[in-house]
Amino acid sequence: MANFRFMGMTAAGLHASPLPGGARVNEMSPLLIVDDEPEYLDEILEALAYEGMDAISASNGAAAVEMLRRNPDIRVVVTDIRMPEMDGIALVEAARTEFCGRDLHFIVVTGHAAK
Repeated sequence: MANFRFMGMTAAGLHASPLPGGARVNEMSPLLIVDDEPEYLDEILEALAYEGMDAISASNGAAAVEMLRRNPDIRVVVTDIRMPEMDGIALVEAARTEFCGRDLHFIVVTGHAAK
């Protein structure tokens, strides 16, 4: 199993991010995890479940938009950048347009970072 550490970037630098709105893990709406690699999805979902977090998944940006339509309580989306059909950047842009009045937060990740 992989180890995951959630970090956020601000103008002041890298820091560990609190949960949105001061929410507690068991009070949060489900997270939407988006990645085209099934093994990564499984590991992330397992790690989140171990921490008591509810999460659902989609295999690309287009599927994620459909999940957002069907699940209006989703507030946090963790998405890979590089995926077929609709990548993570296109997902964020589409969601900002379609769900502009919704309180959505995005965490965009990649396994292909420059060294």
